[in-house]
Amino acid sequence: MGQTGQNVDAAQAVAAAIAQIELAVREVQPAVQGLGALIASMASGLVELKTARPGNLDSAASTVSAHAFDSAVTSLEKHVHGSITHLQFYDRLVQHLSHVQDYLSGTAGHLGAGSAGDEAAWGALRDKLRVRLISQAQRQLLDAVLPPPGGAQFNSQQARDEHAAQGTVELF
Repeated sequence: MGQTGQNVDAAQAVAAAIAQIELAVREVQPAVQGLGALIASMASGLVELKTARPGNLDSAASTVSAHAFDSAVTSLEKHVHGSITHLQFYDRLVQHLSHVQDYLSGTAGHLGAGSAGDEAAWGALRDKLRVRLISQAQRQLLDAVLPPPGGAQFNSQQARDEHAAQGTVELF
């Protein structure tokens, strides 16, 4: 393979990593926004708890206070559980980016070793990344941007548009 082929392989490897990073960020964005909203709600809930504390009111209002207190505790508990779910999406992002980082490190090592024309090594790097990806959307995006040997070629932007859309999250 000539220098042009090596450059194409390297460019495709980098494009695949960029597309994966873009997908990871896009997938986690709603969870991070939701987490921010839940934390704001929890802060408000803590103020509500402080003012609804049964000991703050006289005995005539204690029934209303107990209900308000229980309601605030239930709401806060719901927000804490929601926050935990959103943090799991952050963990997913970190895992995804760690796999992409390993792929880019392998790519850099491959290029640095002067073996850029070794198609088998490129294929092994690609296959290692594909196995480590954690969702079908991530694997489809990789296949679209950096297809396996003999696979269909897609435009990088087309792949992002088709496979990086929100709502393509697998349960983990």
